Amino acid sequence: MNLQCKASTEDINLGVIPVTVIGPTGEYKTFALLDSGAKNTFVDATVAAEVGAKGPRKSMRVLGFSEKANVNNYAQRVKIKIRDPSRDTYNLSNVVSKKNLRLPTQTVDCKELREKFLHLEDVPLYPMQNVVPTILIGQDNFELMAHRRIIEGRQGEPAATLTRLGWVVEGRVTPVFDPNNASVVMFQTEDDQAEDVNALMKEYWNMDTWGIANEWGKSILSVSILVTWTPHQCLLLPK
Repeated sequence: MNLQCKASTEDINLGVIPVTVIGPTGEYKTFALLDSGAKNTFVDATVAAEVGAKGPRKSMRVLGFSEKANVNNYAQRVKIKIRDPSRDTYNLSNVVSKKNLRLPTQTVDCKELREKFLHLEDVPLYPMQNVVPTILIGQDNFELMAHRRIIEGRQGEPAATLTRLGWVVEGRVTPVFDPNNASVVMFQTEDDQAEDVNALMKEYWNMDTWGIANEWGKSILSVSILVTWTPHQCLLLPK
């Protein structure tokens, strides 16, 4: 059997926060992506034009994972301001205005996240539905993305991070099963009841109740149930 695993952008939350871009001739409500892996700050050229932000045109080299330089002759360096949800305003200079920034979409379902992850219950999150950030804040404005407080859950769960611009939720939002976090049930019985208990456990964790029909799934379940006697310990998958 050929098994493939994928991590999609729907499973991973990035540090996205609502902001208002302010320029010489107007304002534009949008979303900013806080990217600690980027050296520079970028704004989509359509947003820069909307707020009247202009600057000298310069060719620039953009390096990606391929390490090949992409020369963009239409990039401008502009000055803008951004206002966060708390209405604090920050100056951003030397921002690269780039056509077709094409940043990934983001959805934040606050109700679902709070129900799924208890450590996020009291965090003031911002709801989002397939929003597309049009500004990317990089390391040249590090003070805006620096972590001032972090609220973490278990390994593999998202964390809430307080930045100067406000709270963002980052990390995997689709839970991943971790055998180390499986439920452990302790019970004690007589040795002659061991086979009966083992049979009951196998019946309870029957393949039909899991909807698992292939041998690979059965092998996972078989190694995930551990019964030892004196005292008797059973490691169960969460059902």
